[in-house]
Amino acid sequence: MQEILVISDVNMPEMDGLALLRVIQKRFPHVKVYISSAHDTPFIRKGTRSKGALRFFAKPLNFREMSQAVREDFYEFFRRKIS
Repeated sequence: MQEILVISDVNMPEMDGLALLRVIQKRFPHVKVYISSAHDTPFIRKGTRSKGALRFFAKPLNFREMSQAVREDFYEFFRRKIS
């Protein structure tokens, strides 16, 4: 089994990140999605999670935090690959 992660910003020119999240959920339900935004408010955090994003990251991105999240969220996948 292959694990896929999409990392998207909330604000994008053609389609916002939440619209992209809806498309991914509908067409590719196995794909995990992280959403990021420079606008870190409780409303945005809760909204992205309630709409199905696995994680929310405020900008500027903390890559240590993000890499830890990937390790946690994909633990089983990495464990199977190593064993």
